[in-house]
Amino acid sequence: MSERKDRGRLVWGHWQNLNEKRRGADGVAPSGFPWHGRAWLHWRESDDSIGVEWALGAPRLGAGVRHDEDGIDVHAEFGFGAIYLSFDLRRLSRAGEARELSVGAYHWAIRWRTWADPHSWRSSTPRWRDGSFDILDFFLGAQRHESRPLEYHFVEVPMPERAYLGCAMLEEASWRRPRWFSKTIVRCQIEMLEPVPFPGKGESSWDCGEDAARGATTPAKSIDDAIGKFVSYVLEKRRKYGGCDWRPSTTQTGKRD
Repeated sequence: MSERKDRGRLVWGHWQNLNEKRRGADGVAPSGFPWHGRAWLHWRESDDSIGVEWALGAPRLGAGVRHDEDGIDVHAEFGFGAIYLSFDLRRLSRAGEARELSVGAYHWAIRWRTWADPHSWRSSTPRWRDGSFDILDFFLGAQRHESRPLEYHFVEVPMPERAYLGCAMLEEASWRRPRWFSKTIVRCQIEMLEPVPFPGKGESSWDCGEDAARGATTPAKSIDDAIGKFVSYVLEKRRKYGGCDWRPSTTQTGKRD
């Protein structure tokens, strides 16, 4: 991260490396080439700024522009990456309703806004101004989901400091379309009655404290198999954001009555 000292006379900027999968040896700070990152450029004593965020490898297609009271946002998403520009030109902006002009393709659906409000939707808004078209639903028919419960138990999720109480349901889940083959898997839904803590990412003021895993849904052969995957997930979060020796605060680790 870099910053010019004399903000009153010269431009200054700062940037962040947001690589979640490329952490340093201590498991906290991102390292390596910034495949995902963001940067800002400020000038003189004004509140104006230009920001850019990039994410190489984002599998999306689309482009758009948005205007609100803070300025103008422009984004472009393509098959091997995405880039987002924000122009925080407060002196040039005028308070009022936000507007967005965009089109994009996400998960076999085309989404568009024609100078519509990006923060809300009303039934009176014409579809040509704010709408979408699902390609798979159109050609293969709307997808229908069905599930059949197989097992349901209260469980204890073992962590290094203690076990946490939850409940788990093993089920057979199916997805069917009128004009395509069905897909069926066995999966487990875990709901924690006692959330399992792990450290926050620490990238913003609101995620510097402890977070917690409150549940998960994962393909699994059994409830025990799902619990093992859930424990591995939480331990990886702890290692990534707090280091190998991270433990919850004492208020979180007390035994149940």
